[in-house]
Amino acid sequence: MIVERTLYYAKPDRAADVLAIRRKACLVRVNIGLPAGDVFTRAVDEANHPDVVWECAFPPAAAQDRKSTRLNSSHT
Repeated sequence: MIVERTLYYAKPDRAADVLAIRRKACLVRVNIGLPAGDVFTRAVDEANHPDVVWECAFPPAAAQDRKSTRLNSSHT
């Protein structure tokens, strides 16, 4: 299994915007047939933790190839 994880560190007072954009990106993934993944927000107000985390688990290479194909075809 492959886990893809992206950490987002927002500029001051922009964490809600970052979260909204990540949620939109998840909807785009679903609309092109990919799993949305999971979105997490910071539970503790500590500057060294990311404001938003996105992660998604994939089966090995075949799923990653499918993801790349769908993402590339969504841009045409």
